[in-house]
Amino acid sequence: MLTKSLILVLAAVCVASAAPADEPATKEITEECSKIVDGSPCDPKAVDCAQCDWCEDRVSSYYRCVQVRPENPFKPVTGYWSRENCTHGYLVDPTKPLTGQTAGGQCVAWDDLHADTKKAYLSQERCNLPPKLCIYGQDEDDECTKNYWFQEDPWVSRVDQSCQGAGDVFHLESENCGPCGDACTGKGSC
Repeated sequence: MLTKSLILVLAAVCVASAAPADEPATKEITEECSKIVDGSPCDPKAVDCAQCDWCEDRVSSYYRCVQVRPENPFKPVTGYWSRENCTHGYLVDPTKPLTGQTAGGQCVAWDDLHADTKKAYLSQERCNLPPKLCIYGQDEDDECTKNYWFQEDPWVSRVDQSCQGAGDVFHLESENCGPCGDACTGKGSC
């Protein structure tokens, strides 16, 4: 028995099908998707279960048909288009469909995306993702010690590291390990 007048159901959108599970691919916004207007009516019975998704300015977005079911079962089910966004750092993964093979992909954290899917997103100009970065850093209290951290890109957690050589410390200026040197005399491990 329905107790609420509004039930949200992820429904089909657009006419384009999602990529098969064995073909990691992402897509630019299609012409069909660009014709959808947020809040405009959709017919929940007419949509084809292919989610319409795209990436633009580091945000993965998709449309879904929100079904409005009246309490009276004799009244028709109606719907409207709703634009949704994945959480920051998550992108639609077409290799992990929500339902069946043609319902579009789940929002998945960057770290958990297939390498080919990441590559496809990085190649999209509209998605505007930066290439991998090699970021080295050191916490203030680790200055002139062996301790430093490394981060491969902005979406990956940093990894704590330490210099391996006896008496070596990490030099942030050169992003490498070496002897204490004049700048560290009397500080940290020197």
